[in-house]
Amino acid sequence: MKALLRDIILIVGLTFTLLFMSASKAQATDHSMDLGLWTYHFDRKVKPGECTNEKHDLFVYRYKGYGGGTYLNSHCDTSYLITKRWDTGIKGFTIDTSLVSGYPDAMHVVFDLIILPAISYTKYKENVGITFIYVPTVLVGAGYTLKFKGF
Repeated sequence: MKALLRDIILIVGLTFTLLFMSASKAQATDHSMDLGLWTYHFDRKVKPGECTNEKHDLFVYRYKGYGGGTYLNSHCDTSYLITKRWDTGIKGFTIDTSLVSGYPDAMHVVFDLIILPAISYTKYKENVGITFIYVPTVLVGAGYTLKFKGF
């Protein structure tokens, strides 16, 4: 019951945040952090006893589009990632490519890592944003992004 209530509060909070955001008045910055990620996977065939996860405890620090971080992946394992974000020229839209550890062997592409492409859209209110991601044929998700001046 507590988990359901927490999920409802998160969904309402994300929706409220998106509805009341306007164009950011904050100055563009090179530093940002992605915090939290909630996803919906399109094709989720869960076998009995198999662990699945849609709440990822994501933390990524970015500097000038390059980033590194960690999250709890959809297979309930800790993943580490190195990522690059490209601006598309369309306000708010970016393309991300990440090298990620912690996934099953059958998914590995190179050096026990997977390559994860994503299209993202971020909308800010001051320095706090909500980011929506789409990983083609795999999932959609949402999380928070904070942008700030250097340390």
